[in-house]
Amino acid sequence: MNRPLLNCPDEALVDFRRALETCTTMQHLPELAHTHFGLAELLLDSYPDQHAEAIVHLDHAIAKFNDMGMTPSLECALGRKQMLGA
Repeated sequence: MNRPLLNCPDEALVDFRRALETCTTMQHLPELAHTHFGLAELLLDSYPDQHAEAIVHLDHAIAKFNDMGMTPSLECALGRKQMLGA
């Protein structure tokens, strides 16, 4: 079932955490990086009290995007980090 990310942030958070677990277990690195990035964006947009955790996920996504040469995704993640001034 597709759910709009920001309309159901609590449900999206559960889904992202489940996806992290699945991608880690399956060692599917591109999806893992995208999931870290998506989780970071969700936390930044909907859970401002979890800013530190969001930065950890964003940094992980940036590192993985860089390692895999995923330039468009890397640029997007770096842009988001730059917007944060982090």
